[in-house]
Amino acid sequence: MKSILYFSLVDWFWIKQRPHHIPEILSKNNRVVYLCFSSWRGAKHLVNSNLSEQKYFKRSHFKVNKNLIVIRKKILPPKNMGLLNIAYKPAKSFLDRHIKRYIKKLDSTNKFDILILTSPNQISFFTDDLLSGKFIIYDCMDDYKEFGGTHTEEFVANESRLINVSKRIIVSSEQLYKKLLRYGSDIANKIVVINNAVDIRSFDYQREFKDVNIGYLNDAEKKVAYIGTVAKWVDLELILHMALKHKDIKFYIIGPVSRGIDLRKYEDVENMVFVGVQPYEFIPAILKRVDVSIMPFKKIELVKSVNPVKIYESLAMGKPVIATRYEETEKFGDLIFTYETEDEFERILIDLVNKKESESIINKRIEFAKENSWDRRVEEIEKLWKDF
Repeated sequence: MKSILYFSLVDWFWIKQRPHHIPEILSKNNRVVYLCFSSWRGAKHLVNSNLSEQKYFKRSHFKVNKNLIVIRKKILPPKNMGLLNIAYKPAKSFLDRHIKRYIKKLDSTNKFDILILTSPNQISFFTDDLLSGKFIIYDCMDDYKEFGGTHTEEFVANESRLINVSKRIIVSSEQLYKKLLRYGSDIANKIVVINNAVDIRSFDYQREFKDVNIGYLNDAEKKVAYIGTVAKWVDLELILHMALKHKDIKFYIIGPVSRGIDLRKYEDVENMVFVGVQPYEFIPAILKRVDVSIMPFKKIELVKSVNPVKIYESLAMGKPVIATRYEETEKFGDLIFTYETEDEFERILIDLVNKKESESIINKRIEFAKENSWDRRVEEIEKLWKDF
């Protein structure tokens, strides 16, 4: 049994995805500390973890199970969130020093064998002596350079240092593999592609979901759903055009809305419904009742590196998926439908909402999902330190 520090780039109560599934499953065979940051500001989107854990929502330290501890440390919000610039630098410097000391104390208590870091800037909290003798993994799950605030010399220096000290680098997509090689082809033997996956126990096609209340879904309607963060990469204009042209189809957008996304222009479109964040346990039930799952991403540079979790989850529930066509979505082959243009999207959509699919294609999707579970992904990760 190894002692693992999993340093997550998202709060435990963010929408459940890769940084939650991996440590949760690792805790079956290892002792895991899940360290994350929690803003001083209230965040209404932080309600999407397991309902059974909502009692811990305001806590900074709690146990998920006997082997998994969650620690949520406070950080400052970005400067543009209203904090006076004159006070920001000294406050941030103080908090950074506090976190460094805290991590050192955590290590002293837990004697970590393995450090899994999920963002380059996290390495700044570790001194060389703290890294010595540990099996360090960089789990790179997004093209961080395409997010705001990361185009800095400091970020590049941190990523370079993290790559240098890591025994293994995990990437969630082939595109990320290619992008990390900019740091030198000699690191290729460190990198392993471990795609995203699905929690096959939660996303169980056979389950009835009688205990889940999602009364806003009307089974008499044709229902299409986008599930995920509503951010700059989601093509809301495409959904709007479809909703205006096809009044007989209800379009549900389910998930947190990022700051800066203005939803006012969609308020009067009756068949375009922004549901907001839903508990993780509700997502399988929602998918089971909708007709089509969509992933209408804009083909921006950030998206090209995304191996979409929601495709795996939709397939586990046997649902047809329409997704933007790019390298990572093409890998799903005939299990999903991909598009380049709005007209192509529309043709696929109308065909899918008006036909009954065969049991064979539904079963094919479900079997694929079973082969791509988070349990299997974690088995691959644990093999990385087999000889350590």
